[in-house]
Amino acid sequence: MVLGTRLRIAIRRTSNQLDLGLPFLIFNLRAQVNYARPCSKQSAGKTKQLTSDLKEVYMTNKLLSKVSMLAMPMMIASCLLASSATAMAQSNFRHCSDRTLSGDYGYAAEGLLLPAPGVSLQFRSVGLTTFDGKGNLSWLESTVIDGKLLEPGWTKATGTYTVNSDCTGTAVVFTPNSVDPSGNLVPLNLAFLVVKQGREVHSVLGAHAISTTFYKVE
Repeated sequence: MVLGTRLRIAIRRTSNQLDLGLPFLIFNLRAQVNYARPCSKQSAGKTKQLTSDLKEVYMTNKLLSKVSMLAMPMMIASCLLASSATAMAQSNFRHCSDRTLSGDYGYAAEGLLLPAPGVSLQFRSVGLTTFDGKGNLSWLESTVIDGKLLEPGWTKATGTYTVNSDCTGTAVVFTPNSVDPSGNLVPLNLAFLVVKQGREVHSVLGAHAISTTFYKVE
């Protein structure tokens, strides 16, 4: 900055001395430049430092650019894998059918049996249910009501079931342990939800406070 200012001053001065000729003008400019050189050492040092800083910034930006170029494909691949896994999980969960339930499932049921208004009886039952994958089921049960075993051994029951595409479903079961006062079979109406790709089923018994969980036997 000092050098440039003094050169401009020198030019203004010499413009008034053009009648002295070109040699005098060149000599005057050289003299001004030589006079300004002692101040230019400090400027040269600052310029050198600035150049070094600019090189460092350039190299840093170049390195970051390379890292970004390498990381971008990995980030894209990770996002694609995550979205694919989520889509597969949703797809598996949302495509249930009667075939989703197939094979043997152990179950445990408990709650309150409500045979009449104001009457509640403790209910416990365990058993083994077999789903055929086509909408039919059979089971063996051992049931205790209000602390009393209904009958010794295992009681056979049969029924039907339907699994919806969203993995909800219903079942109707006929068991000798569910009869009216006249001895007629009273069907058990179950509403259930299939989870864990068909390895587990949660159900409730309509008109009673009884819940049942089925676990696939593997």
